[in-house]
Amino acid sequence: MRYFLFIFFCIVAGSVFGSWFFGGGGTAGPEVEDTFTDSDSTELQSHTTDSGHSWSEINADVIITSNEGVGNTGASHELYYVNHTMSSADYYAEVTVDGSGGTECSIGIRSDGAAEASHTAYFVTWFPDISQARLYKTVSGTPDQLGSSLTSVTGPVTLKVQASGTTITGWADDTQIASETDSDISAAGFVVIGAGLRGSRNGNGNTYDNLEADTL
Repeated sequence: MRYFLFIFFCIVAGSVFGSWFFGGGGTAGPEVEDTFTDSDSTELQSHTTDSGHSWSEINADVIITSNEGVGNTGASHELYYVNHTMSSADYYAEVTVDGSGGTECSIGIRSDGAAEASHTAYFVTWFPDISQARLYKTVSGTPDQLGSSLTSVTGPVTLKVQASGTTITGWADDTQIASETDSDISAAGFVVIGAGLRGSRNGNGNTYDNLEADTL
């Protein structure tokens, strides 16, 4: 009996220690993740995500304040992307945003990282002043709405956009905004946030928090 107990103990111990030393047994986190935790006044391009990636600035400025990314009062269509090409073109990205007045907040996927005037991406945008969220694409800087608008959307709100093949879907707080078929953007590209994807309104005072992106 003691012999069998000893064998059982060895099997269990081997499994536990094998997981500790050689990996496995755990759940991997999202491919991209950021809680925007950093010293106040850190500009986003000087900040490293929780998943170890840098940010690249297209338009200034988002500045870390109280562990949130905040659109600076001097921001002009702030726009940043995570400097990491996603491992698959089929993925989602989400971020919690808040804002007021004539601003807008967006989260995008399959971004090419180009300048605002020539940017390409799928994205969801929230408009605080009219309490609406919409799904868009922009190709070479020309934005087009996909589907209809979702109304009565107040902040803070978690925006999510997903691409699965040619099916592009957007949500606001788990309520679907629209789901459309579109094949204009196929490369995996980058995750992008900001107010500059439609090239229209500034993002003064917008906040961004709890960003994550992962493959499907």
